[in-house]
Amino acid sequence: MDLFFWRNVNEHNTWKRKEGGVGTVITGEELKGITWQTFVVLPGTRCLFIDNGVSQGELESGKYTAESLYQRFTQLRLKSAIRMFTYDSGDIHLDYETGREFYTKENVKTGGKLSFVVKVDDGLLLHNNFLKEKTNVYKQDIIDFVRGEIDHILSGFIVQHSFEDLYGNL
Repeated sequence: MDLFFWRNVNEHNTWKRKEGGVGTVITGEELKGITWQTFVVLPGTRCLFIDNGVSQGELESGKYTAESLYQRFTQLRLKSAIRMFTYDSGDIHLDYETGREFYTKENVKTGGKLSFVVKVDDGLLLHNNFLKEKTNVYKQDIIDFVRGEIDHILSGFIVQHSFEDLYGNL
């Protein structure tokens, strides 16, 4: 299943995320086809151009043509190593259910749920941490990446509080 899709809106290619998607890599002929047409990057999205692991520049939301792209990145040559990493630059809401048990201060067994928001400040780091051999990153990938830390934090917090203090306390 593709994480992202292009759709024709007013004769422009527009990138739109599918449910659960955070970022995708576009390369090769697909990238050439996109960048030689008019395309739109929706609000809350950025496109990072990467050549052999080095950022060549980033596009924020807006409408771009091949000419405007060339003017912005005069050194950019669409060779086989170049990648366009398109990612969510807004708030990413994540819900996490631990699936394990924790013990409160008085040794009462309980579970844990957590909702949190992350934001990508550095697209190149997101790309390098999640897309070494893949082309898509999902919300679940981020949750899996921080799972151990979250469980450690929840465990440390819950063990310091009584069940009565925690019950119903958001």
